Amino acid sequence: MEFASTIGVTSLFHYCRFDVTYFEDLLANDRIYMSDTANFNDPWDCRPCFDSSRIGDPDYADRLVERFYQSARRQTPHIPEAFHRARAAELRASEDALRAAIDKMSDMELEIVKRYRVFCLTTKPTNILMWSHYAENHKGVCIEFSCDNFVFSGAYKVEYADRYPIYDFTDDTDDRILLPLISKSQSWAYEDEYRLIAQERSVALAYSLMTDNNYLALPKGSIRSVILGCSAPDDIKAAVADIVARYKSGVVTRSLRRVPNVYELAFS
Repeated sequence: MEFASTIGVTSLFHYCRFDVTYFEDLLANDRIYMSDTANFNDPWDCRPCFDSSRIGDPDYADRLVERFYQSARRQTPHIPEAFHRARAAELRASEDALRAAIDKMSDMELEIVKRYRVFCLTTKPTNILMWSHYAENHKGVCIEFSCDNFVFSGAYKVEYADRYPIYDFTDDTDDRILLPLISKSQSWAYEDEYRLIAQERSVALAYSLMTDNNYLALPKGSIRSVILGCSAPDDIKAAVADIVARYKSGVVTRSLRRVPNVYELAFS
């Protein structure tokens, strides 16, 4: 697991379509909207896959049952201890029951949607495909955030792989817990993605970045610049200039242009 600060990243960029209400709120109140994971465009993203092939190994099966037992006790403390122990004994006695319990863990996807919030970033502010996919066909904006603060310096680097990572439920390290939220197919590697990961305060289980109704408060000075897409219309350019002047006069506004005779974008 790697972070922006440990890799030496100094700025991260977020692509989005221009919404005047959200953009004004962002600059006026220093807060970002973090999405739940329900509608991500990658059908594997934040959807863990659990491997039941190892339950024939007695040591692994025992550790797995113990994890189920402790998790159930923590999440349903109102249920009598005798019930939890009986359920653990049932799982130890039957591979079929244990396999069914692993399959049912697919419900964890619903827990991820309920609890975690994600904000996607990149190191690449001039990527043609990302402008097309995430910034309304180059009509939107790309916001530059400084990593000289505790929020963005702690952004997680997304890990790309050719094979889907197997999720080991017996491993309770931070790497295992966050693996489904920072793992993607190698097909997405061109994005060079980093992620802020927070928990919604009302359902949070442990300390992390906290959102309230999906909004995360930012340290002052986090926003460095606003980049306009090469096809941004004049009304969006005017609105961005007005909002920046009113709320963040120190924030730089830049525009992109198409480079003649080359499939590249460059700053005007």
